[in-house]
Amino acid sequence: EETIPAMLECKRLGLAKALGLTGYPLETHYEILQRASAEIPNDGEAIFDQTLTYGHFNLHDQDLFAKSTNEDEEESLVEYCRSKSIAVMAAAPLSMGLLTHNPPPFWHPASDALKEACKDAARAAEENGVDLPTLSTLFALSHESVGCTLIGMGCRRDLDCALAVMKRYESSTSTGEGIVPDSDGAWDGKKIQETGGI
Repeated sequence: EETIPAMLECKRLGLAKALGLTGYPLETHYEILQRASAEIPNDGEAIFDQTLTYGHFNLHDQDLFAKSTNEDEEESLVEYCRSKSIAVMAAAPLSMGLLTHNPPPFWHPASDALKEACKDAARAAEENGVDLPTLSTLFALSHESVGCTLIGMGCRRDLDCALAVMKRYESSTSTGEGIVPDSDGAWDGKKIQETGGI
C-alpha cells in the first residue's frame, strides 16, 4: 500500500527511470505484478517495467516459460509479462554453479538428486567434447523473450570465458547461421576449455 506508490512517485519525479521486481518465487512474482496492476491506480500504465528471476531458465529448469504462475490460467510468467509489456531478465544460466565442471558451492539449495544429475550431465558433456558451461550459456541466450541474461563471475577467468561465449553467440546470430560448432567441429570452445570453463 505504501512502497509501490512511493516508487511510482520517484519515477514520476524522474528519480527512477524504471521499476523492477526480483527475488521472489515465480508464483509470488506473478501475484505481485498482477495485484499491483489491478489495485494501484497508474493512469492505465504498467506499474513495473521489468522483472528479474534467477534459476528458472537453464538446462534443467525452464519454469520461467513452462510453469503456470496462476492457478486459474495456464500462462507462464514470460507470457504474462509479454502481455503487459514488462521486460524479462533471467539470471543464473549456470544454475549457481550446478552446470559447470566444478562442484557447486556448499550452500547450494538444490536437492542431492539434482546435484548428482548435473554432475552426470557435466561428465557426459565432457565425454562428448562439449563444454557444459558454454552450452548452458548459449541455451540461456537463445530465447528472444529474455531480453537480458545475467551471469555471475568469481574471477577474471570467468569473465574472459563469458565474454568468449557472448562473442560466439553474437557472431552466430549476426550471420543468421545460428549457433554453430567451433571451426574444428567441436562444441567445446578450445580457449574456454583450456581456461577451465566458466
